[in-house]
Amino acid sequence: EIAGDLPRPCLDYYIGQCSAPCVAWGAGREQYAEQVRQASAFLAGKQDDLLGDLRTAMQAASDSKNFERAAQLRDQIRGLEALGEKQRMVSSGSEDRDIVALAQDGDMGCVQIFFVRGGRVVGQEHFMLRGTRGVTAAETLRAFLPQYYETASAVPPEILLPEPVPDAEVIERWLAERRGGRVELATPQRGERVRLVAMARENAALHLAEEKARVGDTAGPGVRDLQHLLRLEAPPVRIECYDISNFQGGESVASLVVAEGGRPKKNDYRRFRMKYTEGPDDTAMMQEVLRRRFAQARKEQERLDRDEPIPVKWAALPDLIVLDGGRGQLNAAREVLFEYNQTIATIALAKQQELVYVHGLSEPIVLPRESQGLQLLQRLRDEAHRFANAYHQKLRERRIVFSTLDEIPGVGERRKKALIRQFGSVRSIRAAGVEDIAAVEGVGPKVAERIHQYLKDHPA
Repeated sequence: EIAGDLPRPCLDYYIGQCSAPCVAWGAGREQYAEQVRQASAFLAGKQDDLLGDLRTAMQAASDSKNFERAAQLRDQIRGLEALGEKQRMVSSGSEDRDIVALAQDGDMGCVQIFFVRGGRVVGQEHFMLRGTRGVTAAETLRAFLPQYYETASAVPPEILLPEPVPDAEVIERWLAERRGGRVELATPQRGERVRLVAMARENAALHLAEEKARVGDTAGPGVRDLQHLLRLEAPPVRIECYDISNFQGGESVASLVVAEGGRPKKNDYRRFRMKYTEGPDDTAMMQEVLRRRFAQARKEQERLDRDEPIPVKWAALPDLIVLDGGRGQLNAAREVLFEYNQTIATIALAKQQELVYVHGLSEPIVLPRESQGLQLLQRLRDEAHRFANAYHQKLRERRIVFSTLDEIPGVGERRKKALIRQFGSVRSIRAAGVEDIAAVEGVGPKVAERIHQYLKDHPA
């Protein structure tokens, strides 16, 4: 709801990108609603109707001698006409449809969608896929369609596909419910619709080739070097590196860092606190972490197989697993991979002499010091170690905060957690004023005064 009561508009108004409905002197409710209606008509491919409305409005403005408004409408009409010339007419009719096609190459794929509204292509999207090796095009599209249209802004009455997909009738009924009207998944055999699907497939193949070239050329020589040195079938585009960190007097933690194309992918980093392993047993802890990682992947994949619209956090599997350790960690990891029916290439990198232990080789290999593959492994190993240390430090500070706050009467578990969420450390709480502490949920003025006084009387 736009109330129109803000004191001033944002920058978009001053650069001509908004009519400022948020201020009293800007576009009124009816005027703004009309602008939204016109934008919706344009996106729906109804340019001819929109042009007719604008020409009528321009004539009315001219008749009433509002020549400035008439000139604005004239410019809008010219802009729409110029844009319409750029949009490709793909049908002699005025149909609304989506055209979906797929290109696959090994483990990668690309889905291309053209949005046709009123017989014109008004937009397009493409989506890169991983893990398509051994999966047919029909199966891939069968999995893609529900995931995409679950959140799509519009479902057209017709969706053109390059080939029939399994469970087409089930998907059509589900799409019809989403649209509120009949939806057909059609596989054209002749005519202009075949040409449209072929055009979408060509675009998908082009995007796929560009992506594979990007991975091959800009993923970095380290990735290609590793493929060569480790004799892998394909470049290890996605690499996961695991590190176990034990600290005397503290709990053990583990880290997982990810690189894609030789570059860190920090959104996929994960950290673990040991739940089931007791004592400083590195191999057992490595197995625990890997079991938890692949158990999560299995659960997530099962939900994806049921076409549940969930974000992918664990299901993206690596092309190469790197372990910080030696033969023991490697053997332990292979046991877990066998349990989960995974054949992912796995190596262990020993710190002392940078020896690389490879499954199937009785002796470790020594990569050339100048090897960019070795340098990539070292960066990953060091990053995993840094990430684990940072997590351990955070837990250590958290324990210090808890132990200090335990000494203050009236500060229970709930208040401790609230204080930690707000301030993060004893130092920050000590530096805060009574009012800042009292503002924390569940604390209040009296307890805040008690906390402030205690920390003042007990300096670090």
